[in-house]
Amino acid sequence: MAEIKIREPGCSSCESYYRHSGIRQKKYGVMLQEYEHYCIGGKRAQMFKKRDPVTKAPSWCPKRLNPRKVRVFGFKTDNDWYLVESLRVSLGTELTPVAHRYTVIAETTTELSAKEFWEQCSYDAGPQLLEVTVPRHGIVEIDDGLKPHYFYLCDGGYRYEPYFTPPALKVK
Repeated sequence: MAEIKIREPGCSSCESYYRHSGIRQKKYGVMLQEYEHYCIGGKRAQMFKKRDPVTKAPSWCPKRLNPRKVRVFGFKTDNDWYLVESLRVSLGTELTPVAHRYTVIAETTTELSAKEFWEQCSYDAGPQLLEVTVPRHGIVEIDDGLKPHYFYLCDGGYRYEPYFTPPALKVK
């Protein structure tokens, strides 16, 4: 099986990325230069410098969260857990998690990036990397503000779930 690599998203796919190709004009609170790249995510547009990385978001990105948020998802009810467990045993394989059966059971922060977490999971048991206990068939979300990454805890350890879409988070 191919090795899974977790990459940080770049600015070109962000909705706050703006490439000004017209004449010099004042817009977004600054004077826009011709053929320059800008981030319009904050209060004022900020021009990309030559030293800023090309393929990933710079350290000054207004969307970036530091420290990163960690959310642990668990089953809403015991019946959901029993259903998944009985299907896993009868089919003999791990199932893909279904988002509507999960809810947030814990939140914390971490200094680990999703890539660092994934690399350490291949060497360590995994649950000891975080300050919270992750239940079996639980999902760990590491959100750096740019793109959340999801990891499913199955019997063989963590599995990267790039297509998991979490249930809508309730704002308190």
